[in-house]
Amino acid sequence: MWYAPFLPHQPHTPPQELLKKYMKKTTSEHLAKYWAMCEWFDQTCGQLFDLFEEKGLTENTLFVYVCDNGWVQEPNKDTYVKTSKRAPYDLGIRTPIMYKWKGKITPKIDNETFVSSIDMIPTVLDILNIEQPENLPGISVLDTGKLNKRKGFFGEVYAHDFDTIENSLYYNMAIFPPYKIIIPDPVRKPEEKVQLFNISSDPFEQENIAAKNPRIVKDLTNKIVKFRTK
Repeated sequence: MWYAPFLPHQPHTPPQELLKKYMKKTTSEHLAKYWAMCEWFDQTCGQLFDLFEEKGLTENTLFVYVCDNGWVQEPNKDTYVKTSKRAPYDLGIRTPIMYKWKGKITPKIDNETFVSSIDMIPTVLDILNIEQPENLPGISVLDTGKLNKRKGFFGEVYAHDFDTIENSLYYNMAIFPPYKIIIPDPVRKPEEKVQLFNISSDPFEQENIAAKNPRIVKDLTNKIVKFRTK
């Protein structure tokens, strides 16, 4: 079953009782509407869980949650902060990923390792004890040993409306803690420069340290080239 409601996506049109709740917490109607939309979505997920519980299927059902991008609401406008949705920064690419199976998965709140949506298929196959293809990327998030050995991973940002992967690439990224590199596509983003951040000391990616660290830039760039030409 695939549950994908148009929530909390724009237009932000939450129920009035939720909007009133959040208008008491902020002077920004735009923020209140977005927060209310998030709770509205949470409520519908709860209703879905309750339905499975009522049918006695909770212990025989794996729930997997993911969303497509980060979003930071502009407090003074009906839009998002430009460093969030569609951007290669942490506010745009960091999203919740959750796995829930009563009696099979032990709940955890904190995780010292980093994971990606690319891990979803390997995780589900691992949970279901299905053999994985050798060329399948990603790691089962339940395999702590493999996660602890992970040194980094890669990502891309594409045009919102694209025709092919090759024609629509905006950015290549690599995250190998403590560093993250963002490489703009020379065709579609010719005016932008390579950016390098120390995400341990600069988690909001405010200081581009690429010019000060050419060897790190070269190393991470080579990693991306090698990854893309596999």
